[in-house]
Amino acid sequence: MGRKGGAVNFNAFLIYPENIEECIYRNPSIEKTTTGSFKFQSVFDSKHNRILCIELQLKKGIKPTEKMHKAYVTQIITTLQQVNDGYRISHEKFKEMAVPKVVLYEFEKYPYLDKIKNHYS
Repeated sequence: MGRKGGAVNFNAFLIYPENIEECIYRNPSIEKTTTGSFKFQSVFDSKHNRILCIELQLKKGIKPTEKMHKAYVTQIITTLQQVNDGYRISHEKFKEMAVPKVVLYEFEKYPYLDKIKNHYS
């Protein structure tokens, strides 16, 4: 494991910051409502399954909704499958277990100062 240019290990494949940026900028609804600041990491759940966690900062005045969250998750999965072959393979093999955990933060509640801040696991 470890780090390779900001990438995180997810189910034996690397997910790169550029992949997450593509998820933001290829999807107009995400691009229009987020600042572009994000953090992503690979974590383990209570059953020791790997989860890709993506945290996004919303623009000032935008509050997250359940509908927005579901749309973001769908768009992120679709884009990751297009831009990262490893994620596509992982999603085909693990289905729901490969769905990323997406966290949306209101502008002033975003807990990270850097545009991209990763935890490496």
